[in-house]
Amino acid sequence: NLFASRRSHRAYSSTQITLEQREALLNAAIQSPSAVNRQPWHFTLVQNQALLNEINAACVENARTKPDASPRFQDPNYNVFYHAPTVIFISADKNNGASWAGIDCGIAVQNIALAAESMGLGSVILGMPREAFQSVHGDAVRKKLAFPQGHDFVIAIAVACRPRILICDEPTTALDVTIQAQILELLKRLNRERDMSVLFISHNLHVVRKLCTRVA
Repeated sequence: NLFASRRSHRAYSSTQITLEQREALLNAAIQSPSAVNRQPWHFTLVQNQALLNEINAACVENARTKPDASPRFQDPNYNVFYHAPTVIFISADKNNGASWAGIDCGIAVQNIALAAESMGLGSVILGMPREAFQSVHGDAVRKKLAFPQGHDFVIAIAVACRPRILICDEPTTALDVTIQAQILELLKRLNRERDMSVLFISHNLHVVRKLCTRVA
């Protein structure tokens, strides 16, 4: 069940998605329904890490100027794209069905997320990149992303291969038995459903015996 299994992923493998996967994601996007079939969107797929880093820097720079800025923007390692190797930016024609464009783009990004899940890819839907387009660098960013005339940023989605290993360092320490059982069940499900290896580090040998297939 794609709707039940899809999650927002904020850690990715550096392995780039394939050309076939790229085409499938974009095809899922353009098949989305839109109000009066206006299709006001434009999809810009970016795999250039230098460009993504530049947009991230503009986003963080602008966000830091806000009086209610989140502390995460002070973290030098924070990345609005979570270091995903592929990001799809969705822009819309502000004059073509403008009142419905945001909803149409929201439907399209959900189609992309579900298509990614169906191919075993991780994704996270992103609104925060808007900071880059609202900054003094906004016009330059729009130009580098080749937004059509009259289009502006609506939403984005990062897509990448999921990590093949999950490292858990004392994940059940100080938890009551009920929460501990829920965490262990989640780890088992990730291992089973997503073919993900789990490196479980713990001093609790009882838990280790219940969860692990190999112990070192």
